[in-house]
Amino acid sequence: MNHYYVDPSKEGNYATTTTTALSSSSRDNDDRSNNNYFILHVGPEKTGTTTLQCTLKELENNGILPSHRFHVLEIQSCRHTDKQIQNLERNLTIIKKSTKATYDNVLAGASWIPGCFFEFNRSAADEYTNRFAANDSKVSPMPDCWHESYERVMTELRENDRKTSSSSSVIVSNENMMVFINRRMEYGTRFLDTFTQSLQHIGNYHLVVIATYRRYFEWLHSEYKQTLNGNVNREETNEKGWPRAKPSESKEGEKQIIPSFLQEKKQFTRLGHAHSITQVLKFFRDHPNVTLHIINMHSQDTTLEQEFFCNGFPNDTSLYKTLCTSSNQNKSSVINNQFGEKKSNARNYLSSYAELALSAYWEGLIPTKISKKSVIAAMKYFQEEKLKLKEMDFYVCPTEKEYQRLLQYSLSHEREMLPHILNPIHLTEKEHIKVFEEAKMKMCHLDTNAVLNDPAWINFFKNISEEVLSF
Repeated sequence: MNHYYVDPSKEGNYATTTTTALSSSSRDNDDRSNNNYFILHVGPEKTGTTTLQCTLKELENNGILPSHRFHVLEIQSCRHTDKQIQNLERNLTIIKKSTKATYDNVLAGASWIPGCFFEFNRSAADEYTNRFAANDSKVSPMPDCWHESYERVMTELRENDRKTSSSSSVIVSNENMMVFINRRMEYGTRFLDTFTQSLQHIGNYHLVVIATYRRYFEWLHSEYKQTLNGNVNREETNEKGWPRAKPSESKEGEKQIIPSFLQEKKQFTRLGHAHSITQVLKFFRDHPNVTLHIINMHSQDTTLEQEFFCNGFPNDTSLYKTLCTSSNQNKSSVINNQFGEKKSNARNYLSSYAELALSAYWEGLIPTKISKKSVIAAMKYFQEEKLKLKEMDFYVCPTEKEYQRLLQYSLSHEREMLPHILNPIHLTEKEHIKVFEEAKMKMCHLDTNAVLNDPAWINFFKNISEEVLSF
C-alpha cells in the first residue's frame, strides 16, 4: 500500500519534495479525535472520481459516514437529495435543480462549489485584510454565496455535532476545483489564505486536499475514448439508436489519439493537462494551512476505494479506524469487506464497429429505417467472417517517435506527482514502461476513410439492407 503525505512546510522543486510515509502502526497510535476536517477531493478528471463519489454516497446511505460525523456536502455523481435533509431534520419540499450555491441546494447535495468560488474577488479580500488590521471586519473576504450556503450549513452541522462530540468533518468531491485553482493561481496565495481562514472561523476546520495519480498515457486514452463516446451517446437519438444531429466538425476531428492530443498549445491542451495538475497540486502543497494527500490509482495491493479512505483521509479519526483497521477479533476492516476486491469500473466504450457505423450513417450510407444495433452486428460479421479480417485491421497507429514522446512525458508526470516511490515493487519506471508497451495498440485509431473507400466495404454499404437481413 502506497501513501504519500506531502509536507506543506517543505520548500523547493515539486519533483524533489520530501514525502513522509504514514505506516499503519503510526496511524494506530495517532488518536486525535477532536480534529475537524474539510475534505476536498479534487480529482482530477478521469481518475475514478465517479467510483469514489458513489462510494461516498453508499457509505452515507448505510450510516457509516454520519455515525462518525462526516457529512457529504457535495459530489458530482450519485447525487443525493433527501438524505442530508433527513439528517438535519429539515422539511424542505422543493429543491432547486440548478447547481447554484444556495442553502437549499447545499443541503440537497445539488450545489457546485467551483461556481461559487469563481465569485471570489481578490480586491475584496485585500480590502478585508486591510480593514481587519484596523479592527473593522465588515468586508466579507469570501463570496456571498459561500456565506449564504456552505458556511451556513457547516455552522449548523458543527452545532449539531457539538451536542454529542467535539468533532465534525465535511466532504466535498468536485474535480472541477482543479480548473478553478488553475485559473486563479494568479491570485497567489490570497484565495487559499482567505478560504482556510474562513474554515477556521466556522469551526476550526483543517483543509485536507486529496488528489489521485494516474499514468498520463492511460489518462490520455481514457479522455480520448470518452470524447468519442460523448460525441455519440450524448447526442439525442431516434428510435433506431442513431443521433438526430451530427457532432461538430471539431469533435469529429478528434479521432487520432496521439497526433491530435499531443499538440502543444498553451495549458489548455491535453499535453498541458499533466503540467496543469502538478502546478495546481504544488499550489496546495506550498500552503502552510493545507495538507495534501496524493493517492495512487495503480497500487497493486489496494483498490481505489481503499486508497481513498485509508491513504487519503486523516488517520486520526474514528472513521479511519472503522474503515481501515482490523478489529480485535482479527476481522477484516469495513473498507476491505466492502471494497477489497479489485474491479473494473471502466465504461463499456464503443467498439470500432460502432464508430464505423456512425461515420457511415453521417455520410448517408445507412438508411434511417435500419437500427444501429443491427448495422453493428452485420459489420462485425462481414469483417470477421466474410473478409476474415480482425477488428483491428484498418487501424492507424502513432509513429515510434510519437510513442516515445508520450512515454517520456508520462514518466515525467509520474516523477512530479510521486517524487518518492516508497515501495519500488509497486510502481517503478520499469513497470511504467512495461504497461505502456502493452497498451500501445489502444492508442491506435480506426481509419474510417480507408474503410469507407475500400471496394469490399463500398459494396457492403450499397447492399446494406440485404446484408442486415441476411445476417
